[in-house]
Amino acid sequence: MKSRLVNLLEEAQFAEIVEIAAGNKRVLSLLSAQTYHADNLIGWRAVQVFGMAAQRIAEGGAQGDVEYVRNHLRRQFWLVNDESGGIGWRAPELIGETLRRCPGRFEEFVSPLVYLLDIEEEDSPRFRAGALWAIGRIAPDRPPVASLALPLVLPCLQDADPRARGMALWCLGCIGYRETIPGLASLQADFSSVEIYEDGDLRTTTVAELTNFLVS
Repeated sequence: MKSRLVNLLEEAQFAEIVEIAAGNKRVLSLLSAQTYHADNLIGWRAVQVFGMAAQRIAEGGAQGDVEYVRNHLRRQFWLVNDESGGIGWRAPELIGETLRRCPGRFEEFVSPLVYLLDIEEEDSPRFRAGALWAIGRIAPDRPPVASLALPLVLPCLQDADPRARGMALWCLGCIGYRETIPGLASLQADFSSVEIYEDGDLRTTTVAELTNFLVS
């Protein structure tokens, strides 16, 4: 099953994976494992399809199916915390993509996802860019997320990691932020590379280019 899933991810056969998951819920665990794949594109595609498969399973109608997805989300949060060793490097993305595709479900996880930006400083750098991406994914369908997230997102514009700076800009654009951007001139002169996953593919941009997402 694992090798078949990897082949389907390589070929971007997302619908086929979702159909497999509809009849075999443990595919969620296999997809979660593939988010650690050495090929970054495969890892990101696994994130996307995890959300799609979780949606299909949760919409199956049985309460047990909803709880199955809920338990996976709980596990992702556990993988971020100290007890697990903070090994869930793609946990924020998996949570965000699932919430994005299941509006109206699992709302109890929205606030904890946002507050992944506020975990212990020694742990947060490895999760910050992913949490920003995840918040950007859920924000358009949940207007209250903006007021909750803004105090935590804006400081990320000055983060030492260019991925976090870039994703903070992208996240603010998704939230619909149109106020003055702190440190805009510096960000417009920041040509650090940032990869963004969209629609099955990765594209490389820069922090400077991402400022256009807000000021255009």
